[in-house]
Amino acid sequence: EEFASPCVFESDYRSTEFFRDILTQFLHKPPLYREECGARLKFILTLALRSTIKKQHDRPRVVEEILDFVRTNYNMPLTNSLIAEHFVYHPNYVNRVFKASMGQSLHQYIIHYRLKVAKTLLTGTDYSIDEIALQAGFGNKLQFYEKFKERFGCTPKEYKTQLVQKDNRL
Repeated sequence: EEFASPCVFESDYRSTEFFRDILTQFLHKPPLYREECGARLKFILTLALRSTIKKQHDRPRVVEEILDFVRTNYNMPLTNSLIAEHFVYHPNYVNRVFKASMGQSLHQYIIHYRLKVAKTLLTGTDYSIDEIALQAGFGNKLQFYEKFKERFGCTPKEYKTQLVQKDNRL
């Protein structure tokens, strides 16, 4: 469900060998090298997706509950302590279990989810950037600008301007 964030999977011998083969193919360019490389990349992506899907099904129940809680309450002030208190767990436990299962801290996940919401609002609404920052759960407008630029390489205003220019070209 959440493929917007980076997907990290443990490489096995097959993917490592396939990457070496792809590199060799591109350096020597034998007949049909593009097709062969494409097939090998599809196989590697399949391994990555299987790994990701398996991890999603192996998540502890508390992590699933936290994900649902964050997705429902992203626009509220959320902290590790508040979420841990809501589920009657110690904040260190929540952060440790979440990070082990998701590969990122709870705080990072909240920010990434809010940025995802903000990007959707920038794309699909006429709200001002300040309104979007508040609706996405960023209490501090400056933090929203910094995190957005860090994640997407441009400010929210630049992103919205690019969208308008793209729509005008169509």
